[in-house]
Amino acid sequence: MEHSPEQAEPSVVFVDEEGNEKEMLVIGTFSLQDTTYAVLIDKNRPEEDGVMMKVQENNEEAYLVPIEDDEEWERAVEAYEKWLDS
Repeated sequence: MEHSPEQAEPSVVFVDEEGNEKEMLVIGTFSLQDTTYAVLIDKNRPEEDGVMMKVQENNEEAYLVPIEDDEEWERAVEAYEKWLDS
C-alpha cells in the first residue's frame, strides 16, 4: 500500500497514560464477518509498523477498539494480508 502526504487520510489522536498525544493516520479499512477493521500508521513515523483496530459503531458514532481475542487477531491479519494482495 502506498502512502503519500498529498492524500487526505483521516486521522485519529490517541492519548497514552502519561498524556502524550500520538496522531495516527487511517490508511485503510476492511471487513471480515460483519466486523470492520482499521489499519493505522503513526503520522510522524510512517515507516514504523502500523496498528490494526476493530471499528465499533454506537448509534452514528464509530470507535476504534483493540482486538483482544487471539483467534480474531489471526483472522484479521490473514484477511488484511489478502486485502493487500488484491
